[in-house]
Amino acid sequence: MRIPPEAASGRLPPGGAPPAAGQSPIRGGPECVPAAASQVHAQLPQRPVLLSRLGWSAFVLALLVVCAVAPLLNLVVPAGSAFHMSDYAVALVGKIMCYAIAALAMDLIWGYTGILSLGHGLFFALGGYVMGMYLMRQIG
Repeated sequence: MRIPPEAASGRLPPGGAPPAAGQSPIRGGPECVPAAASQVHAQLPQRPVLLSRLGWSAFVLALLVVCAVAPLLNLVVPAGSAFHMSDYAVALVGKIMCYAIAALAMDLIWGYTGILSLGHGLFFALGGYVMGMYLMRQIG
């Protein structure tokens, strides 16, 4: 196949001939799309409500119990009482809450948006490593 000198100089497309009137110089350009297809708009589905009013009330109540009442049961209630929480139980609740925060972050970013983000795991692991080093320095 013979390439004309105008095409080699860059003034014409590699096919050799300039595009005809009404044609796009780029194959598959906007002129190639039918007018009816360019006006179609997709409708997104309605997002469901995450929690009802009662659900949010229960969530806030549970968060209040874990964050405020659990440490108070350790500090205020005497050790012989049935409502006393030991130091181990308070530390265990703290660890469970840390894992819950990490799981919630992964659920929000991966479950709702579809983006796999390994940064959450990286910072969670980095925080655990730094806390381990801090505790090792404390015991000598």
